[in-house]
Formats: sequence, C-alpha cells, structure tokens
Amino acid sequence: MDLTLLNPVPPAPKQGVKNAQTKIYVGVAIAAMVVVVAGVVTIAVFGIKQLSKAVQGPMTALNIYTECLVQQDYRSAYEIASPELRKSTSLDELVEFHKELTDKYGRLKNAKQTTWNLATNNGVTSATVRAELNFERGTVPFEFQLRKVDNVWRVHSYKSMSQVGAN
Repeated sequence: MDLTLLNPVPPAPKQGVKNAQTKIYVGVAIAAMVVVVAGVVTIAVFGIKQLSKAVQGPMTALNIYTECLVQQDYRSAYEIASPELRKSTSLDELVEFHKELTDKYGRLKNAKQTTWNLATNNGVTSATVRAELNFERGTVPFEFQLRKVDNVWRVHSYKSMSQVGAN
C-alpha cells in the first residue's frame, strides 16, 4: 500500500509565490507605519497650533508693552499695564526704575521672549514669561507676570532676574 497518497507532502512553494507573499507583508508593514506616522504628525501639529493660539495673547501684550519701553514711552506702558500694577507702582516709580536701568546698561534696544508658562488658578488665567532685555551695554533677564483682565492680557508685574535672591 502506498502511504504517500494518505499524507501527501505539500509541494514546496514556487519562488515567485514566496516573493509575492514577502512583498505583501512588507507593503502592509509600510502602510501601517505610514498610518502611525501620519497620526503622530497630526497630533503634533494640532498641539503646536493649540499652544501657539494659547500663548499668542500674552506674547502680543508683552511685545506691545516692551516696545513702549524701547521707545521710552513709559506713560503708555503704565497705562496698558494691569490695574493691580498701577495700584502698587506709581508712574514716577516706573520711570525711575527704567531710568536706573538706562543709566547702568544704556538705552533699551529690544526684548526677546525666551520661555512661557500658562496657568489658570481659581478662574484667573495668567502667564509667566521670561525675556531678555537687550540694552546697549548688556542683557538683563526679566520675568514678566501677565494676567487676563476683562478678556485682555496685561502686564501684572515684572522683575529683573538678577534681583531675585538679592538682599
């Protein structure tokens, strides 16, 4: 009796069939990778757009404020500051503070924002922005606190980072 007919050994696949299967597997793997990468890129772009939208208000407010300082238009800077800043600091005190900076470092040329941190606590939206104020004779790091007051971003307070920890 011939047992080979009961348990036939399958013929070895032809080389062309094997190559076709390998190409299908590679194609499926590449398609899966494309879908994953596209998803990650979409999430990243969405996140960047949301972050950009979130920091746009405080960035614009600070740009306007620091441009007033660059132009030595301290009255305008004072007027666009938050009501709390104006209550705690007089216009004369603000002018004197910037006069001391100008005497020490020269005229303010520009300000460059370096880091941002947004937060909402007890319904108050605020931003902490670190910036470098570039003067004729040096750069001074500052930290600005901005708050959203009546849906408008305003400078709430600021200090030279070189003053932090000083007695």
